[in-house]
Amino acid sequence: MSAKSVSSSPPTAANGANPSLYTYLTMRLRYTPQVIWWRHPCVWGVPNGLLHTLLAAHAGEEHVEVGVGNGYFPARLPSWSPLRTLHLLDVNPACMSLTARRLRGRFNLVEHAQNAVNPWDSIAEASVDSVGCFMTLHAIKRASMAELAPLVAQAHRVLKTGGRFIGCTIVCHGAGVHVTGRARRLIEHYNASGVFFNATDSVEKLRALLAEPFGATRVEVRVFGCVAVWVVTK
Repeated sequence: MSAKSVSSSPPTAANGANPSLYTYLTMRLRYTPQVIWWRHPCVWGVPNGLLHTLLAAHAGEEHVEVGVGNGYFPARLPSWSPLRTLHLLDVNPACMSLTARRLRGRFNLVEHAQNAVNPWDSIAEASVDSVGCFMTLHAIKRASMAELAPLVAQAHRVLKTGGRFIGCTIVCHGAGVHVTGRARRLIEHYNASGVFFNATDSVEKLRALLAEPFGATRVEVRVFGCVAVWVVTK
C-alpha cells in the first residue's frame, strides 16, 4: 500500500479494525504485489520463500491463522500439507471475507471475527496442532509489546502439547536487526499514521513475550532484515 493511501486512513477503530485501510479491493488487488512481493523482501528484508517453508513445515492438521491478510500463504501450502481444519481469526471483515472465499473448498474453515488480544473463547483448550501469526503483531494497536501478552497466552492455551506457534513481525531494535533507511522511513510514517504500533519493539522484547507462557528454552527467534521470525513449541 502506498504511503499516500496509508497516511489518509483514519485511526484504528476501538475494536482494532481499520476498514478504510483493509478494504476488499486493496487486499485482493494490491496487497500481494505491493506488500508481499515487494515490501517483504525488498524493504523489510524477509524472503517469502522462508515464510512459505515455515508454514509448510509446522502447520498441523488443525491450525489457527491469526491475522489472515488475504490468505496468500495458506493458499500456497503444498498438497502434502496435513492441514485440514483452518481457523481464521481476524477483526477486519474484508480480510476475513476475501481469505475465506479464497480458501473455501480446500480446508474446513472456521471463522472467528474478533480482535486477537481478546480471549479466543470459541476455540477449545489444547485443541489445535499449530497457530500462525504472520506480519500481524506490529499492526495491532497497543502502547507496548507487553500488551500482546494475552494473544500469546491464548496461542499457548489452544495448542496441544507439542504444538507449534509460528510467525513473524517487524521489529525496530535488537540484536541482529538491520533497518534500512527506506524501512525506517516507512516504519516511522506508519506509526505516525496509526497503521503500525511497533516503534519500541525489539527482538529481546519479543523473546520475553513468547517465553512468558511457553518457557525460554522452547523459543527460537531468527532475524532477517528488520523481521523477527519465531518458532515456539508447547
